[in-house]
Amino acid sequence: MAAFAPMCAVAALSWAELIGDPPVWRIAALVALATGCGLVLNLTARLEPDGRAEARIVRVVTVAVALVVGPLAAGVPPGLLAPAGWEQLAAGLTSGVDGLPTTWPYKGSDFWVRETVLLAIPIMTIPAAAFALLPPADGPGGPEAAAVRRVGALLLLLSLIGFAGSERALSDPLGRGALLLVALVAWLFLPRLHARPAAALGASVAILAAGLASLPLAAALAPGPALVGGFSEKPKAAPPAPAGQRDRGERSRPRPERRRQEQRSADGGARGESPERRERPERRKSPGQGDAEDGPPAGLVMLAAIAALAVGLFVVRRRLRRSGSAGDEADELRRVLERLGWSVPPETTLAELERELGQSAGPAAARYARRLRERRFGTPGSAPPSGLDRRALRSALTAGHGPRVRLRGLLALPPAALDLRR
Repeated sequence: MAAFAPMCAVAALSWAELIGDPPVWRIAALVALATGCGLVLNLTARLEPDGRAEARIVRVVTVAVALVVGPLAAGVPPGLLAPAGWEQLAAGLTSGVDGLPTTWPYKGSDFWVRETVLLAIPIMTIPAAAFALLPPADGPGGPEAAAVRRVGALLLLLSLIGFAGSERALSDPLGRGALLLVALVAWLFLPRLHARPAAALGASVAILAAGLASLPLAAALAPGPALVGGFSEKPKAAPPAPAGQRDRGERSRPRPERRRQEQRSADGGARGESPERRERPERRKSPGQGDAEDGPPAGLVMLAAIAALAVGLFVVRRRLRRSGSAGDEADELRRVLERLGWSVPPETTLAELERELGQSAGPAAARYARRLRERRFGTPGSAPPSGLDRRALRSALTAGHGPRVRLRGLLALPPAALDLRR
């Protein structure tokens, strides 16, 4: 909940800036509605497993009520939500879509144009709340499905931010980028703080430090052209003067002056020059404007920054992994087995788990448990299982169970290079 609310607020505020003088209290109400919907959905986990049917009914009713209240909070008249007003509502929305401007923000006063823009907030944030805060299902595959839903919720919110940012110039892009970075870090690592506090805090600090280090680069690139142009950003050409006005202007000149103008045009044409070229002033560069060859290309600088960020995250991850204890690795093995449908009582020892894995999954799985046991109770400083050991364990646990179980095993026990939870 603490991760969803900031991201939802950033997305709603970014989208609302597509209209001039956005109603702040309506935007706050829409954010509160989506957050409250997610809170109710998350609390329905307390009804399970005894009241599973009641929990499902509460979830469906909660989402349906939020989808009805959302347009009301955005400003749609209540009478138009009744069946008798659906025709007028459809006509108004059609009028709003037809009246959408080509340049943003929209500063007009047309009710349906403004309402059409605002309605995108509940349409995107309420499903995002349902995806992000719906409790995971019990049994194998439940946590993995919840992780996929959270990714979908993040994409919905980022689509609001991305479209709004590409359609209009932001007033404070550096500050907004820093705010978005903080919201993303909260979204990614706050849910893991209780399970792996050291890894979550370390990754958060690394990403925030990389973001702060990139602010000078962003400030240097800010005066230049946008890296992503808006869809409606088109150069505006001056309208040509009507032919009648141009002819009247020519006839209004005295005849001798027109003759001198025609003679100058003929002389310039003989030398290969046009009147527009002779009269056009020479463009001069501003003092702060340099040639493109004065420095490295912006794309190369950005690639170097991304590479440095990737190297920094890799180093931090390796250090966190080396500092992981044998107890954490044993807990990870228990979670993997439970996600794959195994029953592992809390009192099960590593020696018992080694024997069980050897009988049911083969020697590769037993060897992984033996490595954990030797590291925890054997010689101090023993190396943890390698990436090849993890791969052998995953293959042994999912062999002969079909592609769905293999995918579940890959999500539960990813390769060492991709395991961001470690």
